[in-house]
Amino acid sequence: MHLPPLPDSAVLVDALHAAYGRHANRRAMHPEGLSALGRFVPAQGLSAFIDSAFFSVPSMPAVFRFSVGGGDPRLSEASRTVRGMGVQMKAVGQQYDLALISEPVFCAATPHSFLAYLRAHAPDPMSGLPNPGKIATHRAAYPGESRQCALLASHTAPASYATTPYYSTHAFWFVGKQGKLSAARILAYPDVGVKYLSLAEESHLPGRFLVREMDERLLHGPIGFTLYAILPAAQDSLDDCSQEWLGTESLMLGRLQVEALCDDDHGLCFIPTRLPSNMAASADPVLAARGDAYELSELQRTIDRHLSR
Repeated sequence: MHLPPLPDSAVLVDALHAAYGRHANRRAMHPEGLSALGRFVPAQGLSAFIDSAFFSVPSMPAVFRFSVGGGDPRLSEASRTVRGMGVQMKAVGQQYDLALISEPVFCAATPHSFLAYLRAHAPDPMSGLPNPGKIATHRAAYPGESRQCALLASHTAPASYATTPYYSTHAFWFVGKQGKLSAARILAYPDVGVKYLSLAEESHLPGRFLVREMDERLLHGPIGFTLYAILPAAQDSLDDCSQEWLGTESLMLGRLQVEALCDDDHGLCFIPTRLPSNMAASADPVLAARGDAYELSELQRTIDRHLSR
């Protein structure tokens, strides 16, 4: 079957701006958030799973960014949208970027359907709001890609950036000793467990509360997550990030520790295909498209900052 060419990163970024507006010096997606400093401590004895010098160091600095999903920085932090956690880690001349969200699936299976999703959610010129008819038509056209929407509707927003798990949604390849090849998705699970807002909190909290909550939480010590590789079941797709995995077997990769907030750095860019040695991206087409689009969005923010001086 002949498929149309993949939409390039400029088309995707333009569609993001059309759906959510262009906000100078801000990310096209997840513009509202906070940055933090901390550390990553790799687990010991990982060489059979990933034979990489990066995972052999005792500890390394990490830069974090937690964020509210969508592309509108005015969105309430109590809204039922995904939360994001980006982590940038550097050691032994290598870099590993995590770009994780708070649901186990992405909203689209391909760049084509993601582009269609964005266009369906673009505001109507007359009302200034998304057209429910277009959204319904999109969902009918892509019925297999509705899982993220259903999950978000099933619970309130996380009570804190520290009380939700974060998922890669994409699979990656890991090369161990003797060339053993394994596929896995990534999960960061919070030390304090999972907690969502109550219905009363969802209704009455101010639109901005997450920075204060994290600041107060850090007064009692670092915020921790355990990083896992989640292994697929036999029938799990390695290339479709819109589908949940049935696999439950996991391997601990290490510990993430958030130690202090810092100024939100709008120049930080977390590229999910920026990986350490003996780790590689799967053939998931959305994974490749996200990396390219994020780099273009970073370039646009850099230009905006220079023009505003």
